[in-house]
Amino acid sequence: MLLIVGNAATADGLVRVADVPDSHDVGTVEELAAPTTFWMPGGSAAAIATAAAPFGPVRLWHPLPSPQSSEPARRLHDALDRAGVHHEMCPVSADAVHALVIDAPDRRFCWSAPPIDAEVTDLDGVLAGVEHIVFAPRWGPWSECFLDAARHHRIPVSFVGEVPAADGECWAFGIADARQLAVAPHLRIEVGVGTRGTDGATITTDGASTAVLAVPVTVVDTTGAGDAFAGTFLGAALAGHPLRDAGRLAAEVASARCSHWGALPPPDHHGFRKREMTAPTASTTSTPTTRERALGALWGQACGDAFGMPNSFLRLPVWRTTMEPGPDNSPYHAGYPAGRITDDTEQAQSLSVAFEQSDGRLNHLLVAVELEAWFDRVGGDQSLAVGPSTKLALGQIKQGVSVEEAGRRGVTNGAPMRIAAVGVWAALHDYTFDQLLQDVHAACIPTHNTSVAIAGSAAVAAAVWSGIRGLEWNATVDTACRAADRGAELGSWIYAPSISARIRWACELAGSCSDEVEMVTALSDVIGMGEATAESVPAAFAAAFFGRRDPARAISVAGNARGDTDTVAAMAGAIAGAFHGSGGIPEDWRTLIEKVNGLDVPAWVDSLMPSETRPVTSL
Repeated sequence: MLLIVGNAATADGLVRVADVPDSHDVGTVEELAAPTTFWMPGGSAAAIATAAAPFGPVRLWHPLPSPQSSEPARRLHDALDRAGVHHEMCPVSADAVHALVIDAPDRRFCWSAPPIDAEVTDLDGVLAGVEHIVFAPRWGPWSECFLDAARHHRIPVSFVGEVPAADGECWAFGIADARQLAVAPHLRIEVGVGTRGTDGATITTDGASTAVLAVPVTVVDTTGAGDAFAGTFLGAALAGHPLRDAGRLAAEVASARCSHWGALPPPDHHGFRKREMTAPTASTTSTPTTRERALGALWGQACGDAFGMPNSFLRLPVWRTTMEPGPDNSPYHAGYPAGRITDDTEQAQSLSVAFEQSDGRLNHLLVAVELEAWFDRVGGDQSLAVGPSTKLALGQIKQGVSVEEAGRRGVTNGAPMRIAAVGVWAALHDYTFDQLLQDVHAACIPTHNTSVAIAGSAAVAAAVWSGIRGLEWNATVDTACRAADRGAELGSWIYAPSISARIRWACELAGSCSDEVEMVTALSDVIGMGEATAESVPAAFAAAFFGRRDPARAISVAGNARGDTDTVAAMAGAIAGAFHGSGGIPEDWRTLIEKVNGLDVPAWVDSLMPSETRPVTSL
């Protein structure tokens, strides 16, 4: 459910004039939009809502006049009903807020009455089922109420129209006049759209810009065209359309809106939309559910692991487009069949078993037990499948060293590589940030009880946790970096560069890469893909950043680099998969993983869910 919130005009008086008179002169009125009533139904929030509604459920919170109060009010309610916009939670006002719009040959003027002094009542009811909040077109006393609620419920927010003064929010979408956005570089906006009237618009994300051309039309009235553009763009983008396609659709609908008087669509508006709109692929038709995001994280982990397996630590890796067997010259995986997972995913499964056996919170002693059992299954000290820190710590535990002491020298990526399971568990159990960190620490203690390894693990787990909970990318990175800084205060202190600083730097570098080859070069030669946590975790975030709207792309760049490709691809796949959902993981990859490893990822996710919400299976 998309919620549009606003408080502005709901009736427009539209006048076209031949000239703008000087003082004491009388100008000439060429045309009135509504000669008999003068006032027409309008309002930016309502116009945005009607444009977004064809793509999915939309709710409007905006003071509305009673439909019995006037003919324009009745038509406003009719337009909302016709579009399918839910407006039953809107405060009822005694009369409309009027705006006077003067269309002169070289400019437009607008005067509006003050907004209604409306209070937000039944906030829980307004927010029920809401997955995204859009503020439009102005800010008022009610804004902070919805912003606070969005923060509390972790609901992504966007704005249309007036640029917010506050710079503390992370905005998923910001759509405004390009000149307003240009003077607000302080805002953190994941996707910025600067509108330029007849010159179209510019979509900017990750430092790259895409131009959207305006669609030529014989203009009757431009009132509401920008709102139609914004609503269509938001609806299409949130429904899964690529941003370029969302911009094209938005330009077409905005152009159609200019062909008639008024801000709201005519009765045949939906017919136009259905003829012009191309549906997105089935995997992106709706916002992923929590379970779909959890599936995406674990499928991303397993598929990244198997995709990166053949190239792991090869001096001259081959560029691969699909999962392949471990080559004969592989130092660790020679003879592995295509699609075979490695210790990254196997240890994540061990953590999951420890979770099931723990009483509420993850018990580090049970983690040690499950890791020892895995260690024995794969051959113990003689196995090439065990990383250096894990092999050392588990060997010491077998010799009688305490679990708390054994991992105090583990600085490699053996803990971050398996930690996605902790992020999934925490998200499915609605853990707080502090509870997440406690379980991250418990997962690290047996083999990687050091500040750097816990910091890297906390970053990866927090990213998975945030992605499954539906946070936008910038907020996800912020949370991961905060977790890394907190994690660095735990365990045995070991010098290492700041994980959070290197994550931000790596993501900035990824944003400057124009294609996969350039990204792979940056991973291999600049960021680093070694076993050290301070290299591999930032590399995983860079790969996830590069392909976060396409987990397969994130896995591809990590798996085709040089270094610890299976581990970095597993972490990148888990992060991007949590952000995107399981639909971003190719079906043929999932089928091969299941066949080769006997890995039932849906059952794995179900085992991590609270017992009362797990699907009931028939015997």
